[in-house]
Amino acid sequence: MNDSNTDVMEVSDDSFTTVMPYMTTMEMNTTSAPDGALYSYGERVFIGLSWLIISILGMTGNGMVILAVGLSRRLRTPTNVFVVNLAVADFLSCFCLPWSVAGLLSKNGIPGAEIPCMVTAFISYVSSGASLYHMASIALNRVLLIKRPMTAYQWLYTPTKITFLVTFSWLVAICVILLPPLAGIGGLGYDEQEHTCTDDDTHRLAKLYQLTQVVFFFPGPMIIIVVCYIIVFAHVRSHFIKQKKRRPSYQISKDTPSGPVSSGYIPSDSPAEIQAGDTIDASVRNRLNRQQIQITKNLLMIVVVYFVCIIPYSVMLFMGSDRHTLYGGTIFLCNTWINPIVYATKHPQLKVVLRMMLRCRCNKIPDPSRMVRRLSSKTIKINNVNQTKA
Repeated sequence: MNDSNTDVMEVSDDSFTTVMPYMTTMEMNTTSAPDGALYSYGERVFIGLSWLIISILGMTGNGMVILAVGLSRRLRTPTNVFVVNLAVADFLSCFCLPWSVAGLLSKNGIPGAEIPCMVTAFISYVSSGASLYHMASIALNRVLLIKRPMTAYQWLYTPTKITFLVTFSWLVAICVILLPPLAGIGGLGYDEQEHTCTDDDTHRLAKLYQLTQVVFFFPGPMIIIVVCYIIVFAHVRSHFIKQKKRRPSYQISKDTPSGPVSSGYIPSDSPAEIQAGDTIDASVRNRLNRQQIQITKNLLMIVVVYFVCIIPYSVMLFMGSDRHTLYGGTIFLCNTWINPIVYATKHPQLKVVLRMMLRCRCNKIPDPSRMVRRLSSKTIKINNVNQTKA
């Protein structure tokens, strides 16, 4: 009988020794990623707070860019129509983030989150896709402004045709995101593994849905962007080489005029400057041309920032690294709040208006809109009345 008990104890010890490492591993996995999620709650809190900060910064910055164009008529140019739509797309992406933040910060998911998550994921994906088409439109606008005669530029960029181009960009993005789920290819909703509002990875055709987005969003706009900015670079480089040959001592200066520039070089797309035409002297025309070069460089910087931010996320998607996708997505979302900073610090016209807005000196905004003029006149009248009473 004792022998029997001994044998049972030996078996029990062996079983205990075998099971313990397995149980320890399971407990560690449960602690790091409860409920079958890919991320621990601590990681989700970190990512969620990061997204909340991105949401606040993005909505504030892009909202100010949109408002600045509304407050100053000088900023109402064909190029800035696409810049504003890019800001609207970034604003909408940031506006949708709080739903995902709520999911990331919740321990057991959000009850009834399926429909709100479908809506916010749809808006977010459409905004991201439309951003690429807006950047392609900006690149095309820049190269046509530089390479084509002003008459051709004015013929193309009429209010009706600009409206068509903007509408087309949004419609393509809407169709790419909406039509496949309606046809049973993929879907949008609440991701229980990542606790975010995104596409449905559990759908049997989820990969086909993702491939559709890649095919329609990336090759076309990317080709346009790359080709257009190569043409711009080649044109500007050729111009500076010709200038140096004409003037051996010629130096590019930011503050001093650099001499006459042919009227076929980089004309401004500002309505007032277009109307001025050949009546402006060479030094003023040269200053405007340098300003357009700076604008083009800054808009190129927006494109570079976008692709630098999206590269980590794209690499993780292609590698199938679901464990780190949210980290890559966090880097990608940073482009939504970096863009307004580039405008505010580099754009020669937009930064002036933004500076006046931040200082609450809207009466100092150059070429103010009718609304600003009315508010300024009312403020002056109120101040005069108060001074009279005093």
